[in-house]
Amino acid sequence: MSMSESTNTLCGSCPSSENNNTAKFWCFDCLKPICTECRETHLGKFHSIISISEVDKMDKSVITGPCKCIIKCFQNSFLHCKSHDEIYCPLCTTEKHITCTEVQSIEKAAKGCQHSASVLVTDLERKLADWQENYLRLIEEQELNLTDLNFQKFLIKTKVSHFRKDMNEYLNELEDNIGNQLDRYYEQCRTQMTKHIETIQQRSNTLSSLESGLHLTTKHASECCTFIAAKNIDRIQCEEESFFETFQEALNIFKLSYSKGETVDDLKEVLKTFGEVKLEVKERNIIDSRQYRGIQDAVRIRTAAYRLHDYDSTEFDLGEDGRISNSCWNSKREILMVGNERAVWTYNIINKSKERINLSDFPEDVFAVDDKTFLVAMGKNGVSLVNTATKREQHILKSFSDCVAYQDDVIYTVDKKILILSHIHGSIMKIKSIGFHANSICVDSKGDVYVSDNQHICKLDSVNYRKEVVLAEKGNETCDIGGITIDKDNRLYYSDKTNGAIMRLDLNSKTAKVIIENLQNPLSIACDKTNNQILVITDRGSNIEIWQL
Repeated sequence: MSMSESTNTLCGSCPSSENNNTAKFWCFDCLKPICTECRETHLGKFHSIISISEVDKMDKSVITGPCKCIIKCFQNSFLHCKSHDEIYCPLCTTEKHITCTEVQSIEKAAKGCQHSASVLVTDLERKLADWQENYLRLIEEQELNLTDLNFQKFLIKTKVSHFRKDMNEYLNELEDNIGNQLDRYYEQCRTQMTKHIETIQQRSNTLSSLESGLHLTTKHASECCTFIAAKNIDRIQCEEESFFETFQEALNIFKLSYSKGETVDDLKEVLKTFGEVKLEVKERNIIDSRQYRGIQDAVRIRTAAYRLHDYDSTEFDLGEDGRISNSCWNSKREILMVGNERAVWTYNIINKSKERINLSDFPEDVFAVDDKTFLVAMGKNGVSLVNTATKREQHILKSFSDCVAYQDDVIYTVDKKILILSHIHGSIMKIKSIGFHANSICVDSKGDVYVSDNQHICKLDSVNYRKEVVLAEKGNETCDIGGITIDKDNRLYYSDKTNGAIMRLDLNSKTAKVIIENLQNPLSIACDKTNNQILVITDRGSNIEIWQL
């Protein structure tokens, strides 16, 4: 609902009980409409005043605080709980936060949120714009499919009409039947798709309203008001993410077709199946709602890569040391992490759930096989396969293992200076000397293996595993390699710990290009090949960053 429901909104600030003054302005500090006379009083208090017509575009609820008191508290009396990331009133909504220790005043929490470098506001603006674009893409896709269906209907009817000339009365009746069936299918599709378009448009309009509200509060309101609005909008857009994922999975692409004959001589055979109209339903390509167009932290970006998430290791409850040494993804969008304890931690970036899976020994590396199992390299104790549901650990390789990878039912690991390939059940397939102690390994879709010892990178082809140096120790100047990984297009990346960058290595020219820079002590990296995102451990294991390539 807009803030001014009509042109006769009464002033909410006039002291008289017989208030007949029409509100012409809106006060962001008092969150109420005011008349021309009261405007001077509010300006004297240095309140932020705008025309009431300007606020018609925004949703009033996003700037409403959590206070349920009979006499509403001032915004600057609210508190912000960092543990729950919630704003609350210290008088009426304290139950949930009684034991919380990370509590601060809203003024402190909101400080700087209107600044151009504010991650909160810029991130929300980007996300709202991206959601709106995603919905517009769905509308465009559905409308295009509807146009194609209409053309397919016309084309089939035309072919049937031409064929009818040789079939006289029989085909005349058959044409009517086919036309009616086409119309029924088309109407069925049109009804369903029109309903989808209306739903998408409604969601898109809501996002426009939220975007306008965020812009107005950022420009005119106090930081407290902006912070409240931003948090409310952030909650709404999180709900939109859940809705978007579920909604788009229900969308289908429809196609009309029919079985036909070529000549009248084929009539007897053709008539067995002629006139059978088919409506094909196939799954559409899912839009990844996490692939945003926006660019964050421009100073850190040299190419098209941009940061999606930044997590502090303290969020994961990683034990006493609290640092991450290696990590990877699985298909459920879970981050798997190992550190300095006998355990693997999982964190789901969608629902923010986390779990600890205890191991028999200290892990050195981790690699997801699928959404239910993962491999862990455990040094002198070899390689184990772990089930995330049962938490059962199965020892499958006895060789020494500092790093591990998996591709097409094959396990790849390095025993000191020996590359070992084995089946998932542990039987050895191949052993190959590589001449140095590798501590990082990755495999592309062709089965080519890349290994690194922090100073150079070598490739072993999948045919005869001939070793080729693709990044020489002297060729990379002072680079200290933290980790290597492969993306969905078989492009090789490595982290440059010395220069704080992620590099993409051209395997033909053997030259490296900066993809992400100004990182703080980047260590291991891992690619999500489905979404083409890269996971980077930074700040000596204290942070995990997710970047879109």
